[in-house]
Amino acid sequence: MALAKEVAAVLKRELKCYIAWPPIGTEIGLGDYGVLDGGVFNKNGNIGEFPVPFRTEAGQPVSLDFTSADTTVVRVAAGAEVTVLPQGAIDASIKVKFNAANALMLKAPNMTVQSIANLGQVAKALKAGGQLSGSSVVVGTVYQAKAPLLLATIAAGTEVTVTGDTGALQALQLGQVSADIGCTSSKELGLRVVGPSGVLGFRLFKLSFWSDDPKHLGPGAGSGTSQEQRSPYEWME
Repeated sequence: MALAKEVAAVLKRELKCYIAWPPIGTEIGLGDYGVLDGGVFNKNGNIGEFPVPFRTEAGQPVSLDFTSADTTVVRVAAGAEVTVLPQGAIDASIKVKFNAANALMLKAPNMTVQSIANLGQVAKALKAGGQLSGSSVVVGTVYQAKAPLLLATIAAGTEVTVTGDTGALQALQLGQVSADIGCTSSKELGLRVVGPSGVLGFRLFKLSFWSDDPKHLGPGAGSGTSQEQRSPYEWME
């Protein structure tokens, strides 16, 4: 679907990772294995089922603040457009007009990153054990978004009105999302995620036919600091 491809393209460009689809609501964890079908990960199990111990490590937190081109953002207080929302403004809101179809606004200011630390050791053990097929891919890094905002349109000309107290709206303009804000739209939205935390994206690896080293799918150098994570990569659909 066009909308899924648009959101996936943003994560691929900005974070070099695959999209969890649907975002936030899909449960994906480190060590999950499965297959990619049209860029969507279909889980078959977790490598924890096998005698393959793996260690995890935390990467540097990351943030993402993206709005599609040809999108207009207007601040409103007491029924009039304003340049800056004044503190304590009456009937304050932010109106977002998406002039294109399949457009989106994605604000994820607080994302934690977890990776498999001993990736080389894990890949070698999996290859030796022969438990995975040649088409299997494994989740090596997970991006967990805390209180994100994700709005995506189906039709052009969709207007979304975000309401809340001025503190929450001012924070939103800086990329900070509060669960206290509300959203209404003039047309049906393809995606509407406000507040709940969950997996936004992930990186994958697969076993190499020619060597014991993991073949990264997505990341250039991994998100952690382990030397064994730094290897060439490619994208699969």
